[in-house]
Formats: sequence, C-alpha cells, structure tokens
Amino acid sequence: MLVYYSGLNKEGDKFHRFDEVTELDDVYDEAEKNDEDVIQLVQLPEVLGAIGLTQTKKLKNKEVVEFCRHLSTYLDGGVDLSTIFRDMQMSSGSGSMQKVIKKLSASLSEGDNLSLAFDKTKVFPEVVITLLEIGEKSGTISQSLKDAAMYLEREIELRSSTYRALIYPVFTLSIMLFGLVFWIAFVIPQVVNVIRTMDVELPIQTQMLLVMSNFMQVYWIAELVVLFGGFVIFFIARSLSFSRYYLDKFWWYMPITGKVVLSSQMAFYFNYFKVLYDAGIPVSDILVKLQKSVPSHFFRQRISISNTAIKEGDTLQNAYEKANVFEAIATRVIGVGEQTGNLEKQLGLLGDAYLKRVQTFVETLPKVLEPVFITLIGIFFVLFASTLLGPLYEVFIKIGATQ
Repeated sequence: MLVYYSGLNKEGDKFHRFDEVTELDDVYDEAEKNDEDVIQLVQLPEVLGAIGLTQTKKLKNKEVVEFCRHLSTYLDGGVDLSTIFRDMQMSSGSGSMQKVIKKLSASLSEGDNLSLAFDKTKVFPEVVITLLEIGEKSGTISQSLKDAAMYLEREIELRSSTYRALIYPVFTLSIMLFGLVFWIAFVIPQVVNVIRTMDVELPIQTQMLLVMSNFMQVYWIAELVVLFGGFVIFFIARSLSFSRYYLDKFWWYMPITGKVVLSSQMAFYFNYFKVLYDAGIPVSDILVKLQKSVPSHFFRQRISISNTAIKEGDTLQNAYEKANVFEAIATRVIGVGEQTGNLEKQLGLLGDAYLKRVQTFVETLPKVLEPVFITLIGIFFVLFASTLLGPLYEVFIKIGATQ
C-alpha cells in the first residue's frame, strides 16, 4: 500500500515522506528502528503509484552488483568504511550513485551499522540488506556482499532470458498488426476504387472491409486517442494491486508464453529461497520475505495460501500442493529434501532446473511459434483473396473483353 507520513527525527527536525509498505505497522517499526516519531500517517490511493509519486527509484541490479563487488574488495583489503565510501564517491561517474554513497556515509557517521545504512537509502534490493544483516552477526560482511552480487547476477541473467523469450512473439505480432492496419486503411481503398471504375459489383465481404477502411480513415484521431488511453489504463492497472493480480494471472495462464512466465517466477522463488536458507535465516521468515518479493501479484496470492498452511503445521510439500501453482516436480523434490534433511541441495536443483528451462524457451520458442504465425499469415491471405481477388478477376475479364 502507498502511504504518506510525517514526524520528527532524532534531531527534532520534521520530515515528510511518501513510501510503499506492506502494512501500516511497517511505518512505525521503521520509525522506531531509526529513533523517529510518526505524527501523521495517511494511506494514499494506489493510482498515485502510476505517476511515480510514492515510488523510490531503485538502483539497477547491475549497479548494485558492481557496488557490492567493489565494497567487498575494499573490505578484503582491510580498508575502513569511511575511506571506502570517500574513494567510491570520487570515482563514481553516476550522480545517483554518488547521492547513495553520500547517504551511506552520513548514516555511518551517525552510528548506524552497514545494513541499516543500506536500508535507509531505500534503493537496494531486500536480499542485499538481509544478507548484510547476517554478515554483520557472523563477521562475514565481505562474503555476504559477494553472495548478494552472485544472486543478483543470476537474477539479471534470468530476467534477460525471460525478456528475450517474450520479445519475439510480441515484436512479430506487432508487425503483423501494423501490416494489417496499413492494408485495410491505405492499400485496399485504392484497389477498390480501381475496381469500381470498371463497374464491377463488390461482394459483401469486400463491402464490409471497405466500411472498416473508411471508418479508420475518418476517425483516425479518435482511434489514436483510444490507443493512447489504452496504454495509460494498462500502466495504471499495473500499479493497482487489484487489477495487477488479474493481469499477472492472465500472463500466467497464457498459452505457450505462460510457461516462460511460470518458469521465470519459479526460478526467482527457489533461487532466492536457497540464498536466504544458506544464510541461516529461519524458513518461516524466508517464506514471508518471498511472498513480499516475487514480482507476480498472482503468485504472491498463491504463496500466501501455502504460507498459511505452513503456519498451521503443514509440511512444505503439502503447503505447495495447496497453493495449486507449484508443479508436481517442485513439490516432490521439496518433499524429498524435507524427509532427508537436505533441503538446501533440493532448492539449488529446482533453481537451476527452472533457470535452464527459461534458457531453453529462449532457444526454442521462435520455432514453436512459427506455425502459429504462418497460420495467421495464411488467414490474412485468405481474407485478401476472398475480398479482392474475385473482383479483380472480373476486372481482368472485362478488360480482356474490350480488347
């Protein structure tokens, strides 16, 4: 949910903030952690998120990976944090990164630990902050930073593979749609005008197509407005929890491409699960973090069902079966991991399997979709033949008869 709140910080200065939280209590917990007092708290309409009013711009994963690796190298070399951030601020070419480093330095100078300083910036992924907290308790901050960088690199690879798999059908369908609109709006009217000059009677399908063409030519401004409005409504719907759930559910069950979405979400889930499990975080806490972190709102809702079942005493395997989105292979492998006490290995197997499946989709999806696109092109050709070739044939007959 999106909120606005104001209050007093520990120096007594008043602050005003916009933020996105899971529950209202999260605001008070965060304020207590930072030694602040919240005076006013207001929940805002979610539609405001669409214009970016309450969204804190996160760093790109590539920037975070580079930052974590540089910081880890400095720490391995025995350099103190104040010197590290001073050097990194001077060498950073990005203005946004310089501001982040400045905030980190200010937090550390106020006595905050490194994980809290990262958390206050609101620009780092939660996995980085969680692993830093574990690293501070165990004295392995440098290794925690390396683990976070490795996880984010894998997430970058996963997202890149997913986008590559989906961009082909989206691009191809867009080109086909553009071509269809161009033919209907510009080419067909010219051909029909030639046919009419020869006093040839137009069949009903040609007349219907011509009505559609005239409509597109006359009301093209309204069509552009509707198209633009559709894009605006879509982006607003993506920012609202209620509509986002149904959009994500639609993509989840889409034929063919839905498999890509499912596999990428599962790869994210099990890889993140493994990273947190390896760090020694209790499973109950991991499941809560996973529910908040998965990109798909539909998947989040199904995860909440499994999390509730686990709180009631179910095993992971039974809870996953109740969620009704985890595949049989996933529930079975997790069940074996629970029975043998080797859950860490099973999580790694599932994470690797789903990542490889996404990569396989990248390679095979164009070949799978080729018959579909060929069929659509065939339908377009039949439409063209039935509307234009018949009348054109009559034109040629008339021309031949006059010679």
